[in-house]
Amino acid sequence: MDQPSGRSFMQVLCEKYSPENFPYRRGPGMGVHVPATPQGSPMKDRLNLPSVLVLNSCGITCAGDEKEIAAFCAHVSELDLSDNKLEDWHEVSKIVSNVPQLEFLNLSSNPLNLSVLERTCAGSFSGVRKLVLNNSKASWETVHMILQELPEYHELITKYGKLEPLAEVDLRPQSSAKVEVHFNDQVEEMSIRLDQTVAELKKQLKTLVQLPTSNMLLYYFDHEAPFGPEEMKYSSRALHSFGIRDGDKIYVESKTK
Repeated sequence: MDQPSGRSFMQVLCEKYSPENFPYRRGPGMGVHVPATPQGSPMKDRLNLPSVLVLNSCGITCAGDEKEIAAFCAHVSELDLSDNKLEDWHEVSKIVSNVPQLEFLNLSSNPLNLSVLERTCAGSFSGVRKLVLNNSKASWETVHMILQELPEYHELITKYGKLEPLAEVDLRPQSSAKVEVHFNDQVEEMSIRLDQTVAELKKQLKTLVQLPTSNMLLYYFDHEAPFGPEEMKYSSRALHSFGIRDGDKIYVESKTK
């Protein structure tokens, strides 16, 4: 099968997380993983990958080299691929099948209505606990097939020791969320629109924190995730791509502390 034209997941990963562009990640729980790579790999000693990868709005159309994905992404647990150009479920399954620890996958705003997931590829999603498909127009046939591939009830008991939801497939476009905004010693609960960008959120917070937007650093903390805060560093990134939910937290810091 010919590779689709466009940028591959592996190509974008190499560009974004190379030491030149992404030397390290600050904040608790944000350790850098530099994996051992196959001998002769063109990316050996080049990629510094956190366990949470954000590759939204990068023009990704295909997976790329599966051996490279497996070598670099064995520890990755969350993957944001929203607002890309993925239209082939077979390419998505190539990515997912080579990220064995993946629990959260955001495929929002990809044109996934243009193909149907084949049953032979559906098993790749068996470990995913939350799959976000907002505005992807994925067919119910595909969604049903993914849900069918989840572990049976007795396997859940054996593996996890207690009954928990097998997976959450989110198809509803959540428009807002109630979050806690932390600044210095202040905590303010407020409702934020998820269709706005990071830059627009800074404008909304300007009066509350009494800081110019150019002097703000924002960090997002998912209250249910075992990871530390994620810096909201890209001004044009949409808030919905962070997976923000009610009860999450936004930390505001001044650049000139």
